[in-house]
Amino acid sequence: MKRVSFMSGVVKADPLFVGLTRPTMLFGVSYTFAILNGMVCMLLYISTSNFKYLVSMFPIHALGYYLCSKEPPIYRTF
Repeated sequence: MKRVSFMSGVVKADPLFVGLTRPTMLFGVSYTFAILNGMVCMLLYISTSNFKYLVSMFPIHALGYYLCSKEPPIYRTF
């Protein structure tokens, strides 16, 4: 019979636990970030009728994607 040691000192990472602690994601960024990004860029576009504010949504989303890949709840830090 094989003896099992429960106090081996090795911590195992469970991918299910990591998945349960991540925030809801939309297109690679947190849902809150995606909604705020879309709302602010749309509001600026509607207010000014300048197309650059609508297009600026994509670089901001790319920045958010990079930040959320490192630390998913990055928007809660600030």
